[in-house]
Amino acid sequence: MQNIINIIVFLLILGSIIIIHELGHFLAAKYFRVYCSQFSIGFGPKIWSKQGKETEYEIRALPFGGFVAMAGEEDQIDNENLKDIPEERTLKGIKTYQRVIIFLAGVFMNFILAIVIIFGVNITSGQLPVNVAEIGSITENSAADSIHISTATYIAACSRMTSAIP
Repeated sequence: MQNIINIIVFLLILGSIIIIHELGHFLAAKYFRVYCSQFSIGFGPKIWSKQGKETEYEIRALPFGGFVAMAGEEDQIDNENLKDIPEERTLKGIKTYQRVIIFLAGVFMNFILAIVIIFGVNITSGQLPVNVAEIGSITENSAADSIHISTATYIAACSRMTSAIP
């Protein structure tokens, strides 16, 4: 049973990373007014789809990837649905720096996701004590035992130190 739960958690995490990555490409393409015919999470046969104003949003059977179908991509040349799209709404019709931004947006979103996760873990976990003096064990009939210091006691400050070594 634990293996099944681990697989489900793995697929949810992988799916989240893919969604964020593809969303980066999609949002950058939309910002530069590139026509996007499909926004798909996964590969294989469609499980669910919904037609938006100009984009079809899909979830597919195999959650090991995803894609954004943009007008002007090499693999979209034979697509009949994209033949009537004006040149300025395709990848080939925009400036080179805009194309670079669209292609790098997925990686950028993964970077932002990593920062958000690190920040979230830091906020929820709290601050870990670093460089603290904690008493781990006490020897019987020692000075610490005579004043009843217990283990796991933190030493906050020391007013005067003398060396035990002559």
